[in-house]
Amino acid sequence: MCGQFGSLNPKSRRRLIVDHIDNNPDNNHVSNLQLLCRKHNYLKNPRLAERRETTITTTIPQTDEMEKSKVCEPQFRTWMMERMKKEHRVTKDDAINAGAEFAACSPVTILRYLSKLTSSVGPFYIRYDDDLDETFIEWRDDVFPKPGEEQKP
Repeated sequence: MCGQFGSLNPKSRRRLIVDHIDNNPDNNHVSNLQLLCRKHNYLKNPRLAERRETTITTTIPQTDEMEKSKVCEPQFRTWMMERMKKEHRVTKDDAINAGAEFAACSPVTILRYLSKLTSSVGPFYIRYDDDLDETFIEWRDDVFPKPGEEQKP
């Protein structure tokens, strides 16, 4: 059945196309789908050159958490970078708790920010020191030289 103009002969070789009623290919809800023959699909959705120009804008609503993160994350990152420049390594617990206090965020949120900084492309890495039984955040060698070393080219 062509959803636009009634039924087709069941023995017909005409191909039916699944059409998105709202023209949004990501909206696959059954109420947004209809079967159209090629002719009616073309009439409903002309080729790009023949379409009227339309502008669709979407905005993602900003939650309070997202708004706060715009302020907290840069504050934490700046604080952490400055602290690491001075100390070259910081215990993970202190980075989380002092960072949360400094940036006025929860330790859980700071842990998310710290996870980014210690990711494979971040400037830091996490190292466990067996002798001290402590987990540290340290500079990656290719980002910042250890004390007494020159920066690598």
